[in-house]
Amino acid sequence: MAIAPKTKKLISSKGSNEVTFVIAGLRKGAIPFWHASTCSLNSGNSDKWSLSKLIRVSSMYHVMERDTNHVFSDLLNYGTKRGESFMEVTAIVIAGGLSSRMGQNKALLPLAGIPLIERLVRSLEQIAPRVVIVANDGAPYSYLHKEVVPDVYSLAGPLAGLHAGLAASGTEWNLVTACDMPFINAAVGQRLIDEAERHSSVSNGREKELEAVIPLTSSGVLPLLSMYKRTVLTSLETALQEKELRLVPWTKSLQAAYIPAQLLCEGTGTDEELLSFNMNRPGDYEEASRRYTSWLGEDFERH
Repeated sequence: MAIAPKTKKLISSKGSNEVTFVIAGLRKGAIPFWHASTCSLNSGNSDKWSLSKLIRVSSMYHVMERDTNHVFSDLLNYGTKRGESFMEVTAIVIAGGLSSRMGQNKALLPLAGIPLIERLVRSLEQIAPRVVIVANDGAPYSYLHKEVVPDVYSLAGPLAGLHAGLAASGTEWNLVTACDMPFINAAVGQRLIDEAERHSSVSNGREKELEAVIPLTSSGVLPLLSMYKRTVLTSLETALQEKELRLVPWTKSLQAAYIPAQLLCEGTGTDEELLSFNMNRPGDYEEASRRYTSWLGEDFERH
């Protein structure tokens, strides 16, 4: 099982025109890895670079496989020496729909030979230490070896799925995705985490604390590709009990930061159109299959 990297924030000295990127963790199969690279900056006033920015300079990586104990000893020292705090999140995959328009379980449809939900879970576990799947029947997903939780409120749509996932979470912040969004990768998820961390620090001390970070596209918001604080459970409970089951109107009641999709996609290998693409009908799946191979390209690690 992959372990989420802990060096989500990577440091350079003020006034320097170079930044050294370092990332360590475990690949699938428990293979330790250490990535380090130095990149010149146009400006010397940058303090922090996020993991998503590291992807942009992936061609500069050099990789040394090292003993696992050394990797995590170095990693601990790296974070401790700099007093760095890292936002820990739970990733929640909502897969509880009936797939009635698709005619079969869309989460298990293969893209490039791998079921959609499996590729999504493997991407999310790169950036989150815990991945929870929300589904009323956990049997189809048992091979993923992830916790599967059912809806508490039956037949209440994605609002109920969001509620179940957040109720099962043990972290303050949570990255929520729907199972039918085939072009979501780890880089997009990391950008959302970074934005939640950035906006949380900016909003400290305000009367109302930030509750959500939601992508905003030219055609609307993406509430099922968002960051939510677990504290929104109270308003979710109210909406579900009052049978107000529409997701977008509920999000309008939250203290949310809306992130332009174009900004969110920058440097992640995807774009606004692909970011919001979801599969509801057989035609959507056919279209996703056509696009997927060219989108994936040769860079499997990134996706």
